Amino acid sequence: NHDRPFISSVDFRRTFDLAIDDRAMIKKLYGHDKAKITTSPFHPYRNITENIVDRHTDNPSDVKAEFAKQGFKRDDISKPLSWVDPSSGNKTSVEFTLIYEKGFVTEGTAQKAFIEELVKLFRKNYGITIKTDGFHSITFKNKLKYKRDEWDLALVDFQFPTNGKVATIFSRESSYNYSGYKSE
Repeated sequence: NHDRPFISSVDFRRTFDLAIDDRAMIKKLYGHDKAKITTSPFHPYRNITENIVDRHTDNPSDVKAEFAKQGFKRDDISKPLSWVDPSSGNKTSVEFTLIYEKGFVTEGTAQKAFIEELVKLFRKNYGITIKTDGFHSITFKNKLKYKRDEWDLALVDFQFPTNGKVATIFSRESSYNYSGYKSE
């Protein structure tokens, strides 16, 4: 949700992405033969991902250094990551709400395990709290579109055609562009 604090920053999103070692998570959750690693939702055989860098690290110190460059601080390993607004001096803990559709994320699925791993990773390594909340299909879609102030992150099941056309998620007017991202 590009309209939310912290996530509205490209640098923050890049650092957040860096912290997620998707290759390790995919290997752990799906195994070698059950999933193909791509760097994004793009169809890997259409040359779309050819020049996209897959940001990831297995070294939390790299991520912590990037957060520190952006003004984020974690005073102690038991404390949350926080940001001090330079204009007001107000200190804000970094907390997010991740929403998902209950029919897509159910007990025993790789999606549920992914969310659990993500929550643990960010809390333990970076002091970022991620609260999760699942909703039935219609409520989930309504929250995505009309209650943007109630969520920061969303796990969405996109079904792309085999022709690799994914432009609908990047157009501001598209009903599938839940994040507010715009490439124009």
